[in-house]
Amino acid sequence: MRKLFKNTIRSRFFILLMTISITALVGVAGILLFTQSVKSDYLEQREVLTDKGNVLRDMERNVTQMVVHMRGYAAFGNDNELVKSEQFKHKLESEIVAYKQLGLSEQENILVDEMEIFVDKYWNDLLPLMKPFIQTNNYESLKEASKYTSSTIIVSNLLDEIAEGTDDIEQQLSNSHESFLETVDNMNYLLILFLAIIFLVLSLASRNLTKLIVTPMSDLSKASQRLAKGEPISIDRLNRTDELGTLSNSFADMASQIKNREDHLSEQNKQLTLQAEQLVNTKRTLERFNQMNHALSITQNEQELLDQVIGDLAVIYRFDLGILFTIENGTFATVGIDREKYRNDVDTYFSTAIHRLQQNGQAFVTKRQVEQGEAGYYFEEKSYDLHAPVINANNDLIAVLVCTRVANPFSLSEQEEIKGILNRVSLSLEKINYFVQTENSRQLNQDIIDNINEGIQFIDEEGYLVQYNQKWLEFFYLYNGEMETDLHLEQRCSWLEKVAVHVKSRDAFIAYIEKVIRTEGQGGTNYQFEVKNGTSNVLTVYAEAVYRQEKRIGTLFVYRDITAEYEVDQMKSNLVSTVSHELRTPLASVLGYTELMISKELKPERQERYLKTIHKEALRLTNLINDFLDLQRMESGYQEYKMENVNMVELAEDVLDRFRINNPDHTLRVIDHSNFSSVQADPQSIVQLYTNLISNAIKFSPNGGDVVISFNNSNNHLYIHVSDKGIGIPDNELKRLFTKFHRIDNSSQRKIGGTGLGLAICKEIVEAHNGKIAVRSELDKGSVFTVTLPLDPTISRSTVKVENQLLPEIVLIEDDTSLSQLLEDELKDSGFYVRKYANGEDVLRHLEHLSPDGIVVDLMLGDGIDGWEIIKAVKNHHHLEEIPIFISSALEQKEKGEKLGVDHYLTKPYPPNKLSTVILQTMLQYEKRGQILYANEDEDINNNPPS
Repeated sequence: MRKLFKNTIRSRFFILLMTISITALVGVAGILLFTQSVKSDYLEQREVLTDKGNVLRDMERNVTQMVVHMRGYAAFGNDNELVKSEQFKHKLESEIVAYKQLGLSEQENILVDEMEIFVDKYWNDLLPLMKPFIQTNNYESLKEASKYTSSTIIVSNLLDEIAEGTDDIEQQLSNSHESFLETVDNMNYLLILFLAIIFLVLSLASRNLTKLIVTPMSDLSKASQRLAKGEPISIDRLNRTDELGTLSNSFADMASQIKNREDHLSEQNKQLTLQAEQLVNTKRTLERFNQMNHALSITQNEQELLDQVIGDLAVIYRFDLGILFTIENGTFATVGIDREKYRNDVDTYFSTAIHRLQQNGQAFVTKRQVEQGEAGYYFEEKSYDLHAPVINANNDLIAVLVCTRVANPFSLSEQEEIKGILNRVSLSLEKINYFVQTENSRQLNQDIIDNINEGIQFIDEEGYLVQYNQKWLEFFYLYNGEMETDLHLEQRCSWLEKVAVHVKSRDAFIAYIEKVIRTEGQGGTNYQFEVKNGTSNVLTVYAEAVYRQEKRIGTLFVYRDITAEYEVDQMKSNLVSTVSHELRTPLASVLGYTELMISKELKPERQERYLKTIHKEALRLTNLINDFLDLQRMESGYQEYKMENVNMVELAEDVLDRFRINNPDHTLRVIDHSNFSSVQADPQSIVQLYTNLISNAIKFSPNGGDVVISFNNSNNHLYIHVSDKGIGIPDNELKRLFTKFHRIDNSSQRKIGGTGLGLAICKEIVEAHNGKIAVRSELDKGSVFTVTLPLDPTISRSTVKVENQLLPEIVLIEDDTSLSQLLEDELKDSGFYVRKYANGEDVLRHLEHLSPDGIVVDLMLGDGIDGWEIIKAVKNHHHLEEIPIFISSALEQKEKGEKLGVDHYLTKPYPPNKLSTVILQTMLQYEKRGQILYANEDEDINNNPPS
């Protein structure tokens, strides 16, 4: 055990730690115990002195009270004062007894003796002497007796001695406290000194421990760090038997072993690094082979294939230059070569090599001197060019690989490997060739079906949409991109939901398609349906099952647009209906009246009435037949027109005169604003044109009203407007209005009757005169038919005016450029001259010089002057106050409009023809009275002027 303590660091450290700990513990315990003893003595002494002081103060108070009450007794003879004095005497005697028990000093014992003598003398000697004088109230004798007894002096001396005793006790308390504090300070200094000694001992111990432990450990730590970094180390072996000696010697042995093993591992690492580099190269080569195999397997583009192959071969076989090209179409890919050099006729540069490869089909290598451009830092080295063929299954040369290495010849094994790779390239090129041929055939088929007028759609047995053509997309208002991204991905027949969006009888159409797809033997069926998207088209679909090797693989649907045929059928139906009504009715009247005249004797007056009726119905039949014949001649091109100079205004007045007699409920008038109204025309055809238009205007105004024909012209054209205030025409009927036999599908208009030929004849007449006819209408508001005819060329060239002096002028105030252009085009087509302004400031600047026939104003005109201010300014100019104002705005400010006389409310957006219609109606039907018209989003334009 003793030897163990000498040979271990742990035992030395333990003994040192225990010695210091015990010494510190004993020292601190002794100081604490001594301090506690001093404190106990101080508290005990303080308690005794405090009790003495309290007793002396009580004795001083009792003596004072006893003497005071005694003097009260002497002064007043009051026995109560004597009793109180006696009570304080007893208290004083008790305090004296208590004071004696406190361990008195000699001086304090003398004070106690004097107190006892004073009490005895005061009560046993002085009181009996004075009591008779007090009882007899003999104060003079009492005073004389007091002088000789000196009681006051005795009391004063006694109180002074008590006070001195009290002060002495206070002084002792103070001295005791100061002594205690001094003792405490000394103990603190002693404790500090003791701790300093302990610290010094620890420092010395630490210094020894540093030499013993820390220094050797630091040396070991530095040595281990150098060892970890691979640096050489040198450790002196320690002649010690403790732990550090063992550790240091073991570390030295371990470092030596590590050095030996490190040298061994370093040698092995060099070998492994070499093997790793070989593996990396092998891996890269395999990756390149994999990439090339992947390209050979999936690439469908010849150029991409050649680029991939030549790039991978250049990395695998490390050649410096290379080109791979096809024989047939000259596609090529290069490595280290300028592509522009071989862009045209690449095979001409290698014609000799191609000829040799075609002859024997074997690869060959040529050895030559390195050229200046490819030598680089090689000097007087040789270059090796490998020419390798790509042979197809028919043993034909389809491609050639030419690659070059400088100072590095191609081995036979490399040539064989390249040959094997090129065999796979041959297969891939043939596959791409087949794919291209197939794709071209597929595209040709798709182009063929895209260029036929029928819509074609093929659906497989699972309901997938496999193929379709452009016409099919057009029939259903679909887009090619939408089909490719959406419908081909839809399962089963769910694509039908998107396709059938515009089909009128949607559910029936879907049911038909699903039934044909899912039911065997449904081929050869037809289905007719209607598709609507703004316009309405009638389609028919024919379905036929498709079989391959007697197995049904899908269904082919062929869609055909039969709108024209459908409309022809409708025309036939209308024709039959018209003939039934327009022919049979007058024939029935003629036959009926004729049978009456044959079978009965009639009065002459009655016979005359019957004959007039028969004549009228015969004329009706004649007109109907003439309409048929005229339209047929016009459509076939056999109608003859005798062109001459015709005054269109005078001819219109003549036609109106014929209608005024039989139509008293209608006001028929002509408004002529034209400077020139002569055109080259056939008078009979123009009369027929006027007759049909005026007849329709009267017929479709059953409640009467104005029928106005207005004329105005530009330099080259005459504009004729025929307006009425009738029942109007629905918007969806306007496009087909000039189709023969077409009659508006409206119960109120069906009652009016007609053949449906009048407007078709009007269109043929106008177009035969190189003109145009158009209609603008609103339900329950009326219609305006506009005919545009070229003026007589000789007259139009001889006198030319600017258009704003010829046509009705409209001032258009609109800040939106696109909308402004749209409205301008519409108004010009309606026969107006348009003057445009984009802001209110320009309008106000020119307002004094303007004399328009109408003003169209937007209420919101940017940050400047708004439409309301322009309207107020117009009303304040006398020459403009009667001009009608048409408000076109996105705002709705009814209250403000009412103050300025706004009649009705046209809120954006609205069709441009609505604006031209209300302007035409206002100008043709009403006088200029300063109307303001403004239509809202809830009602159509109302062109009634304010009353």
